[in-house]
Amino acid sequence: MFDQAQLIERTLARVSSQAFVAAACLEDRVDLVQAASGSRLYSHQLAEVWAGILGEAASRLSSPQVELILREMLLLSPNHDRAEALYTALMQPRDALQRPEQAVFMIVSCDKYLAKAQALRAALSARGALSWIITGDASQQVPHWHEEGCVVAVPDVYEALAAKVAAGVSAIVQRYGPCTVVKIDDDCQPTTAFDAAVFEQVAVKNDYVGVPISDPMHDRLWHHGKTSVRTGVYSRRFQGPWARGACYLLSARAAAMVAREAVMFPGEFAGEFYEDKAMGDFMRRQGVALQALSSDAVWGISVDLQERPLKAAAKAPVVVAPVSVPLPTPVVSSVSAAAAVTEPAAMPAPSSRALIPKVLHLTWVGDDSKRPDNCIQTWIDMNPGWTVKVWGNDDLRDQEWVNARHIKDMWTKELNGVADLMRWEILYNEGGFVVDADSICRQPLAPWLFEGEACACWENEFIRPGLVAAGYVGSVKENPFFGQMILDLQAAPTVVDRMAWQSVGPQFLTDSLRRQGYTGMTVWPSHFFIPRHFTGLEYHGGGRVFADQVWGSTLHAYDELHTRKLA
Repeated sequence: MFDQAQLIERTLARVSSQAFVAAACLEDRVDLVQAASGSRLYSHQLAEVWAGILGEAASRLSSPQVELILREMLLLSPNHDRAEALYTALMQPRDALQRPEQAVFMIVSCDKYLAKAQALRAALSARGALSWIITGDASQQVPHWHEEGCVVAVPDVYEALAAKVAAGVSAIVQRYGPCTVVKIDDDCQPTTAFDAAVFEQVAVKNDYVGVPISDPMHDRLWHHGKTSVRTGVYSRRFQGPWARGACYLLSARAAAMVAREAVMFPGEFAGEFYEDKAMGDFMRRQGVALQALSSDAVWGISVDLQERPLKAAAKAPVVVAPVSVPLPTPVVSSVSAAAAVTEPAAMPAPSSRALIPKVLHLTWVGDDSKRPDNCIQTWIDMNPGWTVKVWGNDDLRDQEWVNARHIKDMWTKELNGVADLMRWEILYNEGGFVVDADSICRQPLAPWLFEGEACACWENEFIRPGLVAAGYVGSVKENPFFGQMILDLQAAPTVVDRMAWQSVGPQFLTDSLRRQGYTGMTVWPSHFFIPRHFTGLEYHGGGRVFADQVWGSTLHAYDELHTRKLA
């Protein structure tokens, strides 16, 4: 029996530092180390392995590689007893400001509006202000500085604006040390009254300064037309005043708080694209009050407020007619990789609710020769009035999936997890009723099942009370609840750190319902679709049973399921 030190030492002896560094991402490095260990290491134990690799190979690593390992160690174990020392090493300033109190202007932009950002930077530089342009690139692993600014490891889309701003502040603090940061949008311009020294003077006594938005009646559709997919009404709670996003100031103390949070707990800024409100709410949690400014003109800034539609709305999906086995590849619309989603809007009265479309979705990825067409055919035979769509490997390859990164990671882990990731985007983009491919329809689906805007069933009220199953879920098209799930997954660093049923399946669905406080879902008794649990507990009541769940993944039944003769 190995103690922890021996376990780490044994693992390090079996891991090639060259292979470790060459791995494409954190998840691949975790897989490499877990395989070398021969056991499942906890995240804080993995951090010890990262530390050992760094100590052994530091002299052969480039600066970005060292930085990446440090960042991953802090993500794996932010409360480690060496976390403070690691953070200090990571954030060691690389440049010095001309004056300790000098303000750094952070121009937040994107590739699409880069010309505007460059014009603003030139105007600020002409007035003696130090400024950098912050853009994002999800393929980056560490911040990358260039002659005009910094590219941070965040998607370059409107939906990731809060994370981009936090990462930008962190990059600036990493370069200069704690310093005053002025966040400014690329649709601002300095006026003749602009003086950078004014910002420096304000920061001496104030930590967080800007034009306040202090009315609970703030615009909850500011994002409408700016996101790639219509997202409904913004529905997070009003917590108190925040500085309007066009231009606000963070003192050295406040910027240091943001930088630390962005490195240690980046998820705190994820899933929120009202960036200025997210920053205000974070400051409030830190006990930092907003110092209100009457107008941006006070410090010599003009703002050109305008709408910026990112792209045209997604095309409506093409409906296919019911088919019989063998099933063709469905024709569907794709979801933009920049899909933006919010929490659910206020629910309309029941009489005005749209019905869930009569479209059945089934997903099968992996070995097509083992696809349970016999099971799928039962859904077609029992529900002749429904359109049936079977999603497979071609769709996985050809469609533009929002969470393609997680799908790729999950592919070598659990194919049922790939299907879960696909089903949330299918539901949001098309609406309908998704059912597991390893299920057998026993009687026609009753219309009253689909009168609400979303539906599902419990996995089992006795074995797993409170857990909503992911195998039988219906929804109207573009339901913001499922949209928020997609965005939450997009913001997650990884989904392969746990079993798929936890990270993307029923546990994730259940947690999302509670986190969002979503009350628009009807949850049916488990016996409607799962009368027999994989543990053997079986329903013997007289209620309706619409289907049987075979538990193909859990019980490893896929090798022979497609050959069964179904009653």
